[in-house]
Amino acid sequence: MPSTSDHETDGGPAACVACAVLVNGLALAVVSSLGLRSGAIAVIDELVRLETAQTAKRQAHLGLHALFQLVTTGRIFWGLSGTGVLVALAALVGIIGAKLRSRQLMATYVILAAVMTAVTTAGGISVLQRRQVVEPIVERQVLDLCNYTRYIRLAKHIPCPFAASYAPSEVPPCGAFCMWRVGLLRKLHACPIMHRLCQRFFYTPLSYDGGKNCSAAIEEHGSTMYMAAEGEVRCRELCDEDIRCTAYAYSGASRAKPERCVLGQAVAADHLPPRWSPIAPPKAAEYLAGGSSLSCYRRTSPVVLETFRKHGRRLVACALILAVVLLASTVISCCLVYNVNAHERGRPTAKELSLMMCCPCCSGDLHRQFSRPVILSDEGSDLDEEDQTSLADDAASRADSPRNQC
Repeated sequence: MPSTSDHETDGGPAACVACAVLVNGLALAVVSSLGLRSGAIAVIDELVRLETAQTAKRQAHLGLHALFQLVTTGRIFWGLSGTGVLVALAALVGIIGAKLRSRQLMATYVILAAVMTAVTTAGGISVLQRRQVVEPIVERQVLDLCNYTRYIRLAKHIPCPFAASYAPSEVPPCGAFCMWRVGLLRKLHACPIMHRLCQRFFYTPLSYDGGKNCSAAIEEHGSTMYMAAEGEVRCRELCDEDIRCTAYAYSGASRAKPERCVLGQAVAADHLPPRWSPIAPPKAAEYLAGGSSLSCYRRTSPVVLETFRKHGRRLVACALILAVVLLASTVISCCLVYNVNAHERGRPTAKELSLMMCCPCCSGDLHRQFSRPVILSDEGSDLDEEDQTSLADDAASRADSPRNQC
């Protein structure tokens, strides 16, 4: 009699795991698309292109120049996004095949799942390795280009359209190495990259620096400050928009004074009266006093750097989790296909076969099922009932012989 129950040939477990594969595949596609839409990935690839152009000879010697040009972070994200969609489609095939217990559909899904497991594993490892290689390059380029003195000097000499408002007194001198970089950046059309890279920043409270109070701390971050009646959120945005602004202070509105925003320093041509009022640093405390609240912040690093790290971490996690779920789904689907065949031929199930291989002492008499002949029940069988009974008895006696016992 067949030892395989209907429960063991049921496609429910395989369908459930295939549903998990479907969800994970869609999650991978969504995370990849969000990373591409954020704009940070495109900026990071441009920074890597700038770095490889500046160190082309050394990179060519190490064999990395062509690799960085060919395998970009954006292309990896696009590839994993498409892989996520294909995985979701393959999961639909697996769900339908498991519910119908169709050998053809399940075999197709097993092949697709095995291939996608290898692809997603390779993709996740590629993103992880690229983060380790690219992140130091990106961090160095970001901190260098977004330093306001270098930014103004390079942008003015390229020249970039947004640098037209920089006064000569705000532009540091440019030496021979600076001019070489200017020529390289001009060839690479780096002005849009610089503008997108250095337009949003993180800030840390200035009151934490050495225990100084806010008014005294803001005085150290500029030669000429600029004050306007703006809200706290808008004050930070205004500091983001000006590359020379390395710190800002906000004083909340009170009955005595309106709310005030003070930029530690800024491009003079972009902060003209009557909206803006230039003030000397020693008078900053006087203008900031009397408000309902007082806070000062110092600029730290561009947001694009952390955005790149965040999307990279998410993509690696999604890809590796999907690879594990795909592997589990492939194994369960293979077991389902085997169980369907074993059920029809009276052979041990995948669970029983695993028990025989991993723990033979616990498998009992399951091995004897391999000695049981396949008894054809079709009308076209050449064996009559008596012959079939005799053949089964001969097979059982051979299985009970000492040679075939464990």
